[in-house]
Amino acid sequence: MGEMRRIEIEIDAAMLAAADDAVETGRFADRDAVIRHALTFWNNEVGRVRQLIDEGFASGDPIEGNFDADDIKRRGRARLAEQLHRA
Repeated sequence: MGEMRRIEIEIDAAMLAAADDAVETGRFADRDAVIRHALTFWNNEVGRVRQLIDEGFASGDPIEGNFDADDIKRRGRARLAEQLHRA
């Protein structure tokens, strides 16, 4: 994890209550652990979102068309049928 440094932060009452609840229920040892976990999670999620964006750009040109739920299901079923036909 590297060198630990102490910082001071300000959070609102709802965030503090959530952190205290996480400690009281035994999910974390103390408030510091809650904040470390939150920052680690945030950092990992930012990395994952960047990865997904890169994958999207690498996947090719955008698809034109209707993107309602029925259209998405229709296209997914067509892709599945094509994959099953090739297998």
